[in-house]
Amino acid sequence: MIVRGTNCYENGKNENLVLITGDVGNAVKYYSGKFNQSNEYKRKTKIMIFCAIMIVGCIVERSGKMSKIVWKGIIKSESDFPTSDIPTSAKKLDSEEDMIKMQVKALPFMIPSILICFICIFIKTFIANEKVINVGGLFIGVVIGFLLIFVHELLHAVAFPKDATVYIGIMPKSLTAVALSSCPVKRNRFVFLSILPIILGLVPLVIFCFSSSDLKQLNGILFGMSIMGMVSVYPDIYNVFNILKVVPKNAIIQNNKNSTYYFE
Repeated sequence: MIVRGTNCYENGKNENLVLITGDVGNAVKYYSGKFNQSNEYKRKTKIMIFCAIMIVGCIVERSGKMSKIVWKGIIKSESDFPTSDIPTSAKKLDSEEDMIKMQVKALPFMIPSILICFICIFIKTFIANEKVINVGGLFIGVVIGFLLIFVHELLHAVAFPKDATVYIGIMPKSLTAVALSSCPVKRNRFVFLSILPIILGLVPLVIFCFSSSDLKQLNGILFGMSIMGMVSVYPDIYNVFNILKVVPKNAIIQNNKNSTYYFE
């Protein structure tokens, strides 16, 4: 069967004419199916992007009803972390207090996030039977994901209790941004606020999984954002792991400088 496409302009609309020698009906069904499938993917992508915007909008709207957020600027060392009065009955959590050493210890917790991202792109590429991203889009996505590190810390901050003061700043020593507070927080809420920024990776990853394989530029951007968003929470996941191992369900967690305490 030989297929050749030409364009014509009729009744104010562009139409594609398919000249076929062979089975005309099957060819028409094939191209109609491909067209409808592409439109359906684009429709789903738009819906998911809209939902992501709504989620971010809700978080921003609620931020005014939550903690007081203060821009701290450059934080030279852990000695500049906020202090608090700790109850005498409090127990100190056995955790690494040096930021750089903590990041090194937490590296294994990066592996699951990376695996999830690459399993998703492998399945999507396998189903499409073609490349689904381009390098330019991927680079843009990684840059966007890097710049969203401040949104990452903001998400930590807005999840603290209303009466908390949260300081956001940059630690050049460990090449990272931080959100710091000495406000006492219930264990489950502390776990929630610790892993909340993972949505910066999960949301673009879900959109990536369901977007059309033809949208290679968009897919590259989404995948780059997914990797950065998923990987950036690995120190937080490490901290949550340590907390869930030791801290009772109904306990209160409170930070004092670079140490973490819990009490009931």
